[in-house]
Amino acid sequence: MNRKERSRFETWLLVLTGLYHTYDQWTRVLLPFAQWQLEPHPSITVMLGLNSLGSAFTFFGTFFIAEMIDVWGMRTSALLIAIFVAVYQIIICSTTDVWVYGALQSILMFNNMQMVVDAGILHLEGEHGDAKKRSRLVTKMLIPMSVGYAAGPYCALQMVSGPYISYDNIVRISMASTVVHDPQMIHQLVGLTDKQHKSSRNKFFMLGLTTMTVNAIVLPRIQALWSPQTLLIGSFSLLSLSYSYMAMFHDYSHLLVGMPIQVFAVSICIGEISSQLMGNVGKEYAGKATALIRMSQLGASMLTPLVAGAYLTESDTTPLCITNALISLAAIPLVHKYADFMKFDIALLTVHSVKME
Repeated sequence: MNRKERSRFETWLLVLTGLYHTYDQWTRVLLPFAQWQLEPHPSITVMLGLNSLGSAFTFFGTFFIAEMIDVWGMRTSALLIAIFVAVYQIIICSTTDVWVYGALQSILMFNNMQMVVDAGILHLEGEHGDAKKRSRLVTKMLIPMSVGYAAGPYCALQMVSGPYISYDNIVRISMASTVVHDPQMIHQLVGLTDKQHKSSRNKFFMLGLTTMTVNAIVLPRIQALWSPQTLLIGSFSLLSLSYSYMAMFHDYSHLLVGMPIQVFAVSICIGEISSQLMGNVGKEYAGKATALIRMSQLGASMLTPLVAGAYLTESDTTPLCITNALISLAAIPLVHKYADFMKFDIALLTVHSVKME
């Protein structure tokens, strides 16, 4: 594959990643509207269980998708995944029976487009590729992912813009009538909803900007100074510190400090771990390698709704931050003990051998 073909293939991966996460987040925003019409009306516990059930089917679907990628290739796999997920999204919106809704979650076993993207990265920079380029390519994929996380909800809200505008007008009229009796409430009329939307956009903008900065500027420099093992230990240390910080401070201004640190550390962790895994797996096992990466992500997706619903409240995320800080701390000795093979960059061995000759 020449440079032009590699550039075209990389662009295809970036576009595919952006589109996938855009429609995935689009659907996630609109799913509560479909769940509200279910009969018999499920309790919050049942609703959380249904969400986890969908993640469970996606988790077990990684085995099937892995085999499909290895046998049929990435293009055919991507087309089949897109077709089945589209069918699911069309049918689920018209479902009113809670049992049918639960059964339709089985279609989500095909909701693994990210595995095709990971297989494409392995195809570009596989076991004989440059580990540094591979890790930078993995982190580069976080940029269209961030765009999808912002564009998906935005597009979804344009389907619900009518009810939103009506609700907004009602709230503003109600607040205006309140001001007549209590003038001190006037500050609530200064674009409360606009501020909320602006803060949300700022978060996504910061996420994308941090990811691009890490990928384009920071990562190439620190990869030249430290080994992947050292980078992982440092990243998990930063994650632990950032989660501890967010456990103590909850204001929006503190979020602007803690979030970039988290995104910085997560970008390096994902890039280095995925790169090392792909570098030690042949291209003929691309599906199985990407399944392993995808399964680790989906494991958290299955547990998050249950943990959040059972142990957390909307106004207190401190336990979640503390849990994440402890998990990050626990990862440090594991990387130190079991990641000795990451002390040296395999891609540099050929350079040293040439110099010796």
